[in-house]
Amino acid sequence: MQPKVIVMLLFSVAMGIVGQLFFKAGMRETGNIELSPSVVLLFFRPKVFVGLCCYGIATTTWLVVLSKAPLSLAYPFLAVGYIVIVLMGKFVFREEVVMATWIGVLLICVGVVLIGYGSQITRQTPLPAVEKSPVAVAAHFPPE
Repeated sequence: MQPKVIVMLLFSVAMGIVGQLFFKAGMRETGNIELSPSVVLLFFRPKVFVGLCCYGIATTTWLVVLSKAPLSLAYPFLAVGYIVIVLMGKFVFREEVVMATWIGVLLICVGVVLIGYGSQITRQTPLPAVEKSPVAVAAHFPPE
């Protein structure tokens, strides 16, 4: 992957992390809730709204990344978000993190390193150009 794409990928992951932190902060202020139609009102709570905006930015950036990088290489980078969220849960929100979770974090780290290493030893081919019409796109994905 080109350095610019890696920066966009890491930015997308970071915005997803920031969004989750705002969601959690907003829900700590709100307290326990139940699933009901009124849950939509949570979207207008300031911290939850900021979290949604961060997710929107993360998604937009992610779409740009996917247009430039193979999914099989880009998607595993999202696992970095899981690692950071566990750390933030522990140190920012004072959540209890059990040993099994730390072992899982270690395994995620090993997996991300292995995927990154594997991508260096395989040759990357550019993504094919796809026409913009829906018919052309559908032709690339015929029904099974």
